[in-house]
Amino acid sequence: MIPYSVILRFGPSLVTEIDPSLEYVRKLNSRVHHVRKNGEDQIFRFGTIMFKRTLEREIMGLELAKGNPVPKVEEVYCQNGDRIALRKTFIPGREFNMATDQHLKSQAYELVRRIHAVGVSYLDLKVDNMIVNENGLHLPDFDFVSIKGFFGDYKLHRDYDNECLIRIFGKR
Repeated sequence: MIPYSVILRFGPSLVTEIDPSLEYVRKLNSRVHHVRKNGEDQIFRFGTIMFKRTLEREIMGLELAKGNPVPKVEEVYCQNGDRIALRKTFIPGREFNMATDQHLKSQAYELVRRIHAVGVSYLDLKVDNMIVNENGLHLPDFDFVSIKGFFGDYKLHRDYDNECLIRIFGKR
């Protein structure tokens, strides 16, 4: 497979080198790419030595939170037992807009409550990380989650999520 040192180049050629069945669409940021497999839009995220733990948390958080409006893990790419990349569903939609989407306040509180109920704290709640489409509000980016019993002080992180909701929407 591909050494971690090579993964640092994060380009379309590396995405298709890791999985030749992917059709490359575009780069979203330094580690995240929009790809297509079998006609379906998906997200491909790299993990490097530096981001290995972040990738592990994201995979675990998405698995625990499945059934909620979060991406589904489609495939995890491994090398020598280490997870080096993740492919997950792409959630189409637009960014949350404070002026027009206030009616989604109760849905946001309920979504975060359900994610907390399965032992996941989101830790990156902000308008930029909320996607709105015809099915409502979604949280597509799980790279800064905290998992109860695994990563950090879960109660402190859960309280932080609730403070972020209050900053965005005001009190319930």
